[in-house]
Amino acid sequence: MKDVLQVAPANTETRYLRCRHRTTYTYGGPVSNSRNLLRLMPRTDRRQRVESFCVATEPKGVMQPFDDAFGNYVLDLSIETEHSTLTIESTSRIEVHILDPFGRISPNHPLCFPVTWTEIESQVLQPYFGTGVGSSSAWTKIIDHAQQRAIENNYNVTETLFNWNLEIFRNFEYTPGVTDTTTPVTTVFETQQGVCQDFASLFIAWARAFGLPARYVWGYMLVGEGDTLPVGAGATHAWAEVFLPKIGWTGFDPTNGVLADDKYVAVAHGRDSSDSPPILGEINPPQTQTLSIEVDVTPADASVEPPPAEVSPK
Repeated sequence: MKDVLQVAPANTETRYLRCRHRTTYTYGGPVSNSRNLLRLMPRTDRRQRVESFCVATEPKGVMQPFDDAFGNYVLDLSIETEHSTLTIESTSRIEVHILDPFGRISPNHPLCFPVTWTEIESQVLQPYFGTGVGSSSAWTKIIDHAQQRAIENNYNVTETLFNWNLEIFRNFEYTPGVTDTTTPVTTVFETQQGVCQDFASLFIAWARAFGLPARYVWGYMLVGEGDTLPVGAGATHAWAEVFLPKIGWTGFDPTNGVLADDKYVAVAHGRDSSDSPPILGEINPPQTQTLSIEVDVTPADASVEPPPAEVSPK
């Protein structure tokens, strides 16, 4: 019997991307040691594959890999030498497939609310169903608004998801600095302002309220193609993924009103942003610190061999 397991369907078009992510911490004074968890290696699934990955730090430290509870690849970085700055730079080369996630849905048999799930699907996807949806009057406004859009789309799941995605893009203002990691979704909905993290969280809340498992994703986005520069260019980006029967996890980017296609590289995911930060750590002794981040995503030549990795996923 032939081996039928493959990353993507046969004859799928492919592009190659190179991602560079450089983070620099500058401390208010010397620290004797630091420890950080790095979620920087892009994931491998049916729509993308990691060809090479490396991480370099200054000063150098010891890195131990492990997988977290969500399946994200994590490096546990420990530095025991005194330092006043810390630079972490990761470089990845990714093969990304151009897929049509909705090609399996027949227009004669659309997927409609309410969606039914098998017992095993309900158990496996349980963390992504109801987390983060409240019952206050502010939450009621959010759910009622989403309900109206579902009615307008005759409870068609895909059309409703597209509508929610475009509504946030068209009606919410991308405004850095007005929110932080503690800002509730209810505030984002009321003010109609925020950044990609906030818009992804609102989209996730709508999906979960209608019985769809949804998760938070962060990663990178290729820019420079087309006339319009996507929001989130030149930095890490966040979007939502919704699990649909016989389709699987599908990415929606409400910040830009599009599906997460072959210009997107997913790195890590979780129930919300707190589950999968790119870098999470502590320093001893505590110091004030400033942070700078540089992200570059560029097309890569398919014929060029990837460079050897200092820290590889193997």
